[in-house]
Amino acid sequence: MITQSKTKNRFFHNNLYLYSLLLFLSILFSCGNYPPELKRIVSQVNFINNANGSITAELSVMFVADDDDGFEDIESFYVINDKHQVYWNVDCNNWITREVDDVKWIGYEHFITDSQKVPRPGTYRILVIDKAGERVEDSIYIPLIKKEPSKKDFPEIRYTDSSYEIEIKSKYNNNTIAFYDEAGKLIDAFSVSTGKINIKDLKKSKEIIDKCNNMIVSSYSNKYGAGLISKKLEFNKEK
Repeated sequence: MITQSKTKNRFFHNNLYLYSLLLFLSILFSCGNYPPELKRIVSQVNFINNANGSITAELSVMFVADDDDGFEDIESFYVINDKHQVYWNVDCNNWITREVDDVKWIGYEHFITDSQKVPRPGTYRILVIDKAGERVEDSIYIPLIKKEPSKKDFPEIRYTDSSYEIEIKSKYNNNTIAFYDEAGKLIDAFSVSTGKINIKDLKKSKEIIDKCNNMIVSSYSNKYGAGLISKKLEFNKEK
């Protein structure tokens, strides 16, 4: 009886200790500190046809990331080229978000060099960091672009205030027109070919007419391996 009792007590205490340990570990791991996960990255060099006649270059980087502690736990990300000792850092207050087919993308579309020229070719690390300091890393490759486009290579956009009519002139079959509000937030974007379209025929026509402050037209050139963007134009809503 005594032996059995001691065995029972020992078993009970061992299991109590084990239960306490498991409970502690459960609480510990439920507190988070899981590293974020990079699922997909898209990057592109874009040339900008500015209203002042200059042509500048920007790098766009967008990615899909997840964190077991919640999307809001992601704090910042870096784009780093170790060879040329160049890096950019973007925090959650400055990045942009896009939702495509219920998938949230985050990133930044206007990385520029000091000279506003094409970023040097090579491998760039994408480093994503959460609030606990946990991180995940992947990379993109920026190819060498030997020649910059000229003014005639860019798509054109013309807008007639009185009729809400937009005319797209482009040597490319696939173009995108995007509408932005005064704060620079994207209202909507559409794939368009060359020719004329009317804002009233678009899906978010009322919101575009009420809130749009400027718009851009962009295309992609296989010749240059880059996007070609005609600079934002003022959108006059007053009739």
